[in-house]
Amino acid sequence: MRSLVSFCAVFFFALALNAQDISGTIKDAQGKGLEKATVSLHNAKDSSVVKLATTNSYGQFTINTTRTGRFFVSASYVGYKTVYSAIFEQTANNKTVLPEMKIDQ
Repeated sequence: MRSLVSFCAVFFFALALNAQDISGTIKDAQGKGLEKATVSLHNAKDSSVVKLATTNSYGQFTINTTRTGRFFVSASYVGYKTVYSAIFEQTANNKTVLPEMKIDQ
């Protein structure tokens, strides 16, 4: 039993070391953060969705992933047009902060 606990601890520690954060802020045309906007992380190669997130009350989001490669982010909100980030490269143990994204109605 003790070896199983040790194995699990090492496994989850190794996963945490390989985690990357992608963060940013979604705002409306007046510069107000949009709460509960949907943010999607897409694989740049085929536009497939890798992970989803929602924004907090300030319009901020963080996506945690263990994947590396080329990606882009889309943000959508009911009654607003969907916006897309530029393609960016995500490498191991990297924290990417995207430029502020503004959504128009």
